[in-house]
Amino acid sequence: MIITLLVAFGRFVERFGSVFMDQMRGMFTAEKFCLASLPRECQHWFSGLSGILYVLPMFSTSRRMTICGKSMWVAQAVLSCLADYVYVGLAHPVHGIDRHFATMNCLVILAIGAKSRLSYYLLASVVPLGVHLAARIAQQEKNWHLWVFLHGWWHITSTVLIYWFYNEEQVVHEESQKVHEESQKRGKLRKKEGSSQKDRRHTPRAMSTRSRSRGGGRKVVGPRTSPPPTNARTLSRKRRSVK
Repeated sequence: MIITLLVAFGRFVERFGSVFMDQMRGMFTAEKFCLASLPRECQHWFSGLSGILYVLPMFSTSRRMTICGKSMWVAQAVLSCLADYVYVGLAHPVHGIDRHFATMNCLVILAIGAKSRLSYYLLASVVPLGVHLAARIAQQEKNWHLWVFLHGWWHITSTVLIYWFYNEEQVVHEESQKVHEESQKRGKLRKKEGSSQKDRRHTPRAMSTRSRSRGGGRKVVGPRTSPPPTNARTLSRKRRSVK
């Protein structure tokens, strides 16, 4: 059982490596940048025109959907339709440009998901990435009907996941902003209370109205003074003067 799993994993790594190297050659080599990796018979509306779904993320409520963000996804939709339907089977620079855009957008989305700690999104991204890998394997095996089916579903699953991700990431951002604002308010309130207590400690206590009405409160009694010592001579003198 373990040997079978290791063999399957080795084959998967080998397939993934070959797909990755094909993608890199198509992006960075001059002889394959404009080369169409598919025959003309792969022109199908499901695998080609389904790329127009990449305009869906621009309708999300995300703060990232600025003019630049919307333009990026519109360009991705146009390039996908051109590369997978209009110029499929024909040599054209749009193939290399489409590879660059698709790879860049995929890496950006995964990076934002990792930064936002959306672990469930990263787990769900296995579905469209797995479909795309299976489509590339079908392409290497020249199973064109299977490629049409899988590549169309790659467009659908990836678009739905990206749209959901933008909305979910916006919700997480708004919640974190609320928590941050509440913590700031609590910090200001604690600081204000601390300064007021400090002022109370340094100010002298005022006399109460009750003590003022009674003429200064309790009567202050000083220390008792003992009478001067007397001796026998002074007593006899006092008696004689009285007589």
